[in-house]
Amino acid sequence: MTYAEFLAGMAFNNASLGFVHAMSHQVGGMYHSLAHGVINSVLMPHVIAWNAAVAGERYAEIAEHMGIERQGRSTEDAVQDLIDKVLAFNRAMHIPASLGEMGVKDEDVAQLADYALADPCAATNPRPATVAEMQGLFRRAISGDGIPQHSAAA
Repeated sequence: MTYAEFLAGMAFNNASLGFVHAMSHQVGGMYHSLAHGVINSVLMPHVIAWNAAVAGERYAEIAEHMGIERQGRSTEDAVQDLIDKVLAFNRAMHIPASLGEMGVKDEDVAQLADYALADPCAATNPRPATVAEMQGLFRRAISGDGIPQHSAAA
């Protein structure tokens, strides 16, 4: 396990982590009692949906590696199935459906967004965001809205 942790650390150092972690770092820093992994899990479907506009094919490949049938289907459908699968994993592990359920408040969005965009992990996200767009991502994650689901169980 120690070797696996070492390899993960090396990968993070070389590739960085994108918006999921840039956003999670800020939520965890402001709301100290929230677990980093749980915050990441809540943010993941929102960030996948955001990034799909420029990285849809990459997400479709991830979906395929996760056992989602891809042949004859659009990239958009594969990405949506990936999002559905992440949401199903979250439900199965009793992960809250939103940051709001975890106590994150809309009044903190401006500060969270500013800091997330300044986080080094944000620089490697495949799709950049303006401050207003990052605030929108946070608001959707707080409310739990904005992630279309076409199947209840992926």
